[in-house]
Amino acid sequence: MISTLSSGKSNEEANARDCVIFEVGSVAGARLALALARDAGVAPVLLSPPDAACFMGSPWWLALMAAVRDEEESVTGAPAFIDILDCGAQAGRAVAALGLGQARIILHPDCPQHRQAGVLAASLNAEMFSHRPEVYITAADLRAGRVSAALLLSSGRLSGDGSRGGLTERG
Repeated sequence: MISTLSSGKSNEEANARDCVIFEVGSVAGARLALALARDAGVAPVLLSPPDAACFMGSPWWLALMAAVRDEEESVTGAPAFIDILDCGAQAGRAVAALGLGQARIILHPDCPQHRQAGVLAASLNAEMFSHRPEVYITAADLRAGRVSAALLLSSGRLSGDGSRGGLTERG
């Protein structure tokens, strides 16, 4: 399934309640993002840095998310967040991530193998997004304490255009 982060048909999991997208690159950043989301009563979406699969690798992201899930499970009893790995325009990185079990990836539409990667994602019941969302909270926002303003701006459904749209399927 090739999805876009834009308004339209909604994905039940993402739209069950309002969500906020946090860009994270460390356990500490993810821990802070999850705590802020819990306090705000929104569903957290943890987004990797741009092109992270290309320079950090999907094993790094999967290990990071596993550590965060383990920690979150010990705090809340059940980890409840969505994570998305940005693979840039590198189909090989996207395929590797999917093969290792990553459920949601971003693969730039300029990638020559974009369609084939989408077919693979669909066959694995994974989601592939074509673009990063436009509205999300970065690690710099978290460090600078600009979270309350950022939460107000970005609270909503997963959206690539700043609207309150949802995850939508694109044929």
